[in-house]
Amino acid sequence: MRALRWTAASLLGLLGGLLGLVGALLCVTLILLPLGIPILFLSRRLFQTAGQLVVPREVRHPVKGIQERSSASAKSARKSAKTKRRKGAKRAAETMGSATAGVRGGAKNAKNVLVDAATTAREKTPVPGRRSRMDRVRHKLHLA
Repeated sequence: MRALRWTAASLLGLLGGLLGLVGALLCVTLILLPLGIPILFLSRRLFQTAGQLVVPREVRHPVKGIQERSSASAKSARKSAKTKRRKGAKRAAETMGSATAGVRGGAKNAKNVLVDAATTAREKTPVPGRRSRMDRVRHKLHLA
Protein backbone atom coordinates (compact mmCIF):
# COMPACT_ATOMS: atom_id res chain seq x y z
CA MET A 1 0.00 0.00 0.00
CA ARG A 2 2.85 2.37 0.86
CA ALA A 3 4.60 1.65 -2.45
CA LEU A 4 1.39 2.41 -4.32
CA ARG A 5 0.99 5.73 -2.51
CA TRP A 6 4.61 6.68 -3.17
CA THR A 7 4.25 5.77 -6.85
CA ALA A 8 1.10 7.85 -7.17
CA ALA A 9 2.80 10.72 -5.35
CA SER A 10 5.80 10.63 -7.67
CA LEU A 11 3.56 10.60 -10.76
CA LEU A 12 1.52 13.50 -9.41
CA GLY A 13 4.73 15.37 -8.63
CA LEU A 14 6.03 14.88 -12.16
CA LEU A 15 2.70 15.96 -13.63
CA GLY A 16 2.63 18.98 -11.34
CA GLY A 17 6.18 19.90 -12.39
CA LEU A 18 5.31 19.69 -16.08
CA LEU A 19 2.14 21.72 -15.61
CA GLY A 20 4.08 24.28 -13.59
CA LEU A 21 6.61 24.61 -16.40
CA VAL A 22 3.85 25.00 -19.00
CA GLY A 23 2.05 27.51 -16.78
CA ALA A 24 5.25 29.54 -16.31
CA LEU A 25 5.82 29.59 -20.07
CA LEU A 26 2.25 30.72 -20.63
CA CYS A 27 2.62 33.46 -18.02
CA VAL A 28 5.71 34.81 -19.79
CA THR A 29 3.68 35.64 -22.85
CA LEU A 30 1.30 38.38 -21.77
CA ILE A 31 -1.44 37.34 -24.15
CA LEU A 32 -1.71 33.84 -22.62
CA LEU A 33 -1.41 35.06 -19.00
CA PRO A 34 -5.09 34.28 -18.23
CA LEU A 35 -4.41 30.64 -19.18
CA GLY A 36 -1.09 30.37 -17.34
CA ILE A 37 -2.30 31.46 -13.88
CA PRO A 38 -4.98 28.71 -13.49
CA ILE A 39 -2.49 26.12 -14.75
CA LEU A 40 -0.01 27.25 -12.07
CA PHE A 41 -2.73 26.92 -9.44
CA LEU A 42 -3.50 23.42 -10.73
CA SER A 43 0.16 22.42 -10.53
CA ARG A 44 0.31 23.71 -6.95
CA ARG A 45 -2.71 21.55 -6.04
CA LEU A 46 -1.06 18.52 -7.66
CA PHE A 47 2.11 19.09 -5.60
CA GLN A 48 -0.02 19.44 -2.46
CA THR A 49 -1.83 16.17 -3.16
CA ALA A 50 1.47 14.42 -3.84
CA GLY A 51 2.81 15.64 -0.52
CA GLN A 52 -0.28 14.40 1.30
CA LEU A 53 0.13 10.97 -0.23
CA VAL A 54 3.69 10.73 1.06
CA VAL A 55 3.10 11.65 4.71
CA PRO A 56 1.36 9.28 7.19
CA ARG A 57 -2.31 9.67 8.01
CA GLU A 58 -1.66 10.97 11.55
CA VAL A 59 0.28 13.89 10.09
CA ARG A 60 -2.43 14.69 7.54
CA HIS A 61 -5.31 14.46 10.03
CA PRO A 62 -3.92 14.83 13.57
CA VAL A 63 -7.33 15.36 15.19
CA LYS A 64 -8.78 12.15 13.75
CA GLY A 65 -5.78 10.19 14.99
CA ILE A 66 -6.17 11.60 18.48
CA GLN A 67 -9.89 10.87 18.49
CA GLU A 68 -9.32 7.26 17.42
CA ARG A 69 -6.67 6.73 20.09
CA SER A 70 -8.77 8.39 22.79
CA SER A 71 -11.85 6.35 21.89
CA ALA A 72 -9.76 3.17 22.00
CA SER A 73 -8.32 4.08 25.40
CA ALA A 74 -11.77 5.03 26.68
CA LYS A 75 -13.06 1.66 25.55
CA SER A 76 -10.25 -0.15 27.38
CA ALA A 77 -10.84 2.00 30.48
CA ARG A 78 -14.53 1.12 30.43
CA LYS A 79 -13.67 -2.55 30.10
CA SER A 80 -11.18 -2.47 32.97
CA ALA A 81 -13.63 -0.52 35.16
CA LYS A 82 -16.29 -3.11 34.44
CA THR A 83 -13.98 -5.97 35.44
CA LYS A 84 -12.85 -4.12 38.57
CA ARG A 85 -16.44 -3.45 39.51
CA ARG A 86 -17.21 -7.17 39.15
CA LYS A 87 -14.15 -8.11 41.19
CA GLY A 88 -15.10 -5.56 43.85
CA ALA A 89 -18.61 -6.95 44.11
CA LYS A 90 -17.20 -10.46 44.33
CA ARG A 91 -14.74 -9.40 47.05
CA ALA A 92 -17.53 -7.68 49.00
CA ALA A 93 -19.64 -10.81 48.77
CA GLU A 94 -16.71 -12.86 50.03
CA THR A 95 -16.17 -10.45 52.93
CA MET A 96 -19.83 -10.57 53.86
CA GLY A 97 -19.77 -14.34 53.54
CA SER A 98 -16.80 -14.58 55.89
CA ALA A 99 -18.51 -12.18 58.31
CA THR A 100 -21.66 -14.30 58.39
CA ALA A 101 -19.55 -17.42 58.76
CA GLY A 102 -17.87 -15.74 61.70
CA VAL A 103 -21.21 -15.08 63.31
CA ARG A 104 -22.09 -18.72 62.94
CA GLY A 105 -18.71 -19.81 64.26
CA GLY A 106 -18.60 -17.43 67.18
CA ALA A 107 -19.07 -13.80 68.08
CA LYS A 108 -15.34 -13.12 68.58
CA ASN A 109 -14.40 -14.24 65.09
CA ALA A 110 -17.22 -12.18 63.50
CA LYS A 111 -16.18 -9.14 65.50
CA ASN A 112 -12.58 -9.48 64.28
CA VAL A 113 -13.70 -9.81 60.67
CA LEU A 114 -15.94 -6.76 60.91
CA VAL A 115 -13.24 -4.72 62.65
CA ASP A 116 -10.73 -5.66 59.94
CA ALA A 117 -13.20 -4.65 57.25
CA ALA A 118 -13.87 -1.34 59.01
CA THR A 119 -10.16 -0.53 59.38
CA THR A 120 -9.44 -1.25 55.71
CA ALA A 121 -12.41 0.93 54.70
CA ARG A 122 -11.21 3.70 57.03
CA GLU A 123 -7.70 3.54 55.59
CA LYS A 124 -8.99 3.94 52.05
CA THR A 125 -11.26 6.93 52.75
CA PRO A 126 -9.48 10.29 53.04
CA VAL A 127 -9.71 12.41 56.15
CA PRO A 128 -12.42 15.03 55.56
CA GLY A 129 -10.42 18.02 56.82
CA ARG A 130 -7.25 17.26 54.86
CA ARG A 131 -6.88 18.11 51.17
CA SER A 132 -4.40 16.57 48.83
CA ARG A 133 -1.46 18.67 47.68
CA MET A 134 -2.92 19.19 44.21
CA ASP A 135 -6.25 20.28 45.69
CA ARG A 136 -4.45 22.87 47.84
CA VAL A 137 -2.57 24.17 44.79
CA ARG A 138 -5.77 24.36 42.74
CA HIS A 139 -7.48 26.19 45.59
CA LYS A 140 -4.64 28.73 45.83
CA LEU A 141 -4.73 29.31 42.09
CA HIS A 142 -8.55 29.58 42.16
CA LEU A 143 -8.95 26.69 39.74
CA ALA A 144 -11.19 24.61 41.96
